[in-house]
Amino acid sequence: MSSPAASSTTPCVCLSARACQHDWPRQPWPGIPPSFHCRSPLSHIPPPPPPPPHQVKSTVKKHSAPLTLFCVEPSMRNFAHLILTRDAFFPPTSPPDLQWYIVNAAVSNVTGVSHFPRGCVDELCSLQGNSDGTRPRDFDYVPLTTLDALVKDYAIPAIDILKIDTEGFDATVILGSMEVLARGRVSLLTFEYHEVGVWREYALRDVVEKLDGLDYVCYFDSKQTLSRMTSCWDPAYEYYNWSNVVCVKRTHFMYAELEAMSSRFERHRAKYYAGKRAAGQGKEPTVQDAASP
Repeated sequence: MSSPAASSTTPCVCLSARACQHDWPRQPWPGIPPSFHCRSPLSHIPPPPPPPPHQVKSTVKKHSAPLTLFCVEPSMRNFAHLILTRDAFFPPTSPPDLQWYIVNAAVSNVTGVSHFPRGCVDELCSLQGNSDGTRPRDFDYVPLTTLDALVKDYAIPAIDILKIDTEGFDATVILGSMEVLARGRVSLLTFEYHEVGVWREYALRDVVEKLDGLDYVCYFDSKQTLSRMTSCWDPAYEYYNWSNVVCVKRTHFMYAELEAMSSRFERHRAKYYAGKRAAGQGKEPTVQDAASP
């Protein structure tokens, strides 16, 4: 399956954060089952699904599933380094079902052409300038694309993991992915949230609610556990700091796995497993069970 990833630097068509602002549609989304509330019973948590048909096993063994990776990078310098990295890990002798495509472009919410700092020496460069906030005199023109356009151009049938790390412009990348997300072609996506770029114009809650309307459940990714944000919103999540969000399609098998990793699950383990026992789906695992082969 194909796994496009947004650029590791900053793709955006606009020269200022405010110019990138777009209102998130707030009209209801008919036909979408409502989320259960954070303090409601856990009866709506899906049971753990069967293992996926393809699982990547130990790296010392031969791969057991095809892999296609897309990296979209606007910086010419980083683009060149990515090519060297790809050639080291995916040499010409690699099996034909292992593919790594590198695209020199910026991902945004529109298509076109823009410029990107030529002297980018770290991961914090953006279309707004270098990491110190200044705009260099030298720049390269780079194509702008959207995830929706990228999926069409490369005939990508589905995306297992979409990783967005665009130094403050993740919201515009999500805006340019509406068609792909609405069709459920992305299984799991992650993005960053902090105070730079267009996050000064977008509210994280609006993004989470938008993804909820597209049938995705989002979690705040902390060091120890996941904190569910969808239907469990707390104003404390809306703070400007480097943080990560992970979202999963409700119909995907990873939804149950992520829910089991959440702090909400930890608070209600007894209720969860009581429901499973009542349904004849087994008992709560013990330390002895975990140690069993």
